[in-house]
Amino acid sequence: MRGFTVVEVVVALVILEIGLLATAGLITISAGLLSRAQEIEGAVAAAASVADSLGSHGFAGNGERPDVAGTVIWEQVGGESLPLVRIRVLNPLAPERPVFELHVVAPPPAEHRRMVP
Repeated sequence: MRGFTVVEVVVALVILEIGLLATAGLITISAGLLSRAQEIEGAVAAAASVADSLGSHGFAGNGERPDVAGTVIWEQVGGESLPLVRIRVLNPLAPERPVFELHVVAPPPAEHRRMVP
């Protein structure tokens, strides 16, 4: 006799189906992780932009601005000895859940900086 029995074909198809379902699950998980990575990448860029602006112009007070990644909010959270600024990027669909949060040392306002010769 040559060929495969029905049982062998059914077992092979079941094994193939399990592999295809596992692959489909991995693709779904990967797509979700990629979407989250892109969301975080945009939030990091928005927070870095605000941090650069604060670094070049000095911290002049709390504020917020809209961005493609969400609303960017910065506020002073440290005291006089260590003036920290918290920069948060809020998720536009769930504002109670920040996408990204960054703490930086607040530079003094530009008018209080000393010019070094």
